[in-house]
Amino acid sequence: MRFQALPTACLALLFGSLSQAQSVSSVSTAAEQTRITCPSGKGVGVIAARGSTEDPGEGRLLAPIIANATVQVPGTTLTSVDYPARLFPDYLGSEQEGVVALTALMRSYVAACPGAPMVLVGYSQGAQVIADVVSNATTPMDNSAQPLSMNDVAGILLIGDPSRVDGKPFNSGTADGDGLFSREDSTALEAMGDKILSICNDGDPVCDRGINIAVHLSYDETNGVEATQFIVSKALNLAAPKEPKAPASNSTTPGANRRRATAWVA
Repeated sequence: MRFQALPTACLALLFGSLSQAQSVSSVSTAAEQTRITCPSGKGVGVIAARGSTEDPGEGRLLAPIIANATVQVPGTTLTSVDYPARLFPDYLGSEQEGVVALTALMRSYVAACPGAPMVLVGYSQGAQVIADVVSNATTPMDNSAQPLSMNDVAGILLIGDPSRVDGKPFNSGTADGDGLFSREDSTALEAMGDKILSICNDGDPVCDRGINIAVHLSYDETNGVEATQFIVSKALNLAAPKEPKAPASNSTTPGANRRRATAWVA
């Protein structure tokens, strides 16, 4: 990933209105971090990563989006990533802690709820955390672990992603620029493009390098319906009946007989 060198004073001006006070890093036990409720019925397990300086949990901006999706798809559950979400000091250190925490949480979810689909939802710094995990599968701090499987990930919702790259097929919104920490290699994200929705609007200083912080703070109002429907659509697609298989051929041609014989010994 390429990191844009920006003056601290400039970042402070852009992000100063995110919160009146810097959120205090939450300290939790491993048990608290991996406390998981498995989805039921047609529901999915939403794993949420909040934005910088938001209070622990899913965060102010994601809360109404996830709540609305849960109402529309009963049985959907929520587990939040437990990480600092610091802005100053050491944003990048906080983001890397988020990558490690999300990786562990996803592994715990798969172990606790085998086969249950999950939808990853992230805002701002949390969106970068999710995109990094999806891109890397294992982090530099987690090299001894088995690769993280994406098979159980039904959807990935990124809002105001600082690592956004313009022109990707999964992008949505009115932005036409790159994020502050635009990603050099999006190969892994593109491979999962049908599962991803990345929302960014023109003027957002975080995902579009604009100058209007109000854009970054209002996605729940401007794109809340779109974000909610994305989560709902992933759950409903999973619940949709499968296409019936084509009936087996009754052909008795030599070719068909050879294929059947081959199948027995394959």
